[in-house]
Amino acid sequence: MFLILSRKIPMLFKAILNILKPSLNSLILSAVLAFICIGGVIQTYAFIDNVPGIPKPPLYDELSYFNLWFPWILFAFPLHVIGGILGLQGLMGLFPEIAEGLKLPVGSIVYAYIISSWTVFCWDI
Repeated sequence: MFLILSRKIPMLFKAILNILKPSLNSLILSAVLAFICIGGVIQTYAFIDNVPGIPKPPLYDELSYFNLWFPWILFAFPLHVIGGILGLQGLMGLFPEIAEGLKLPVGSIVYAYIISSWTVFCWDI
């Protein structure tokens, strides 16, 4: 039994690495999804713009023409649900800040890369 499992685990890691291997299509899709994630975080400033002492984040005015907040919320919803179940909200304190009060969505960007790699892998099958 152990011999069978010891052979299958390296195969599983090879399969995962094969899925996560960067390609032009997965990098383009990942860049689009990362743009949505970062733009969505920047647009959350609209909910706190009347709080004194919090400066406007960079690119806020330029991104105001796009509706990125709601697509980001829909895209990142599974990530936030799983993070809430596993109690990973404390990790957000470790993420770098885009501006005062706004954290870079590192989890969403990693999630975007995984989803884009999986999508391109499934599309190419």
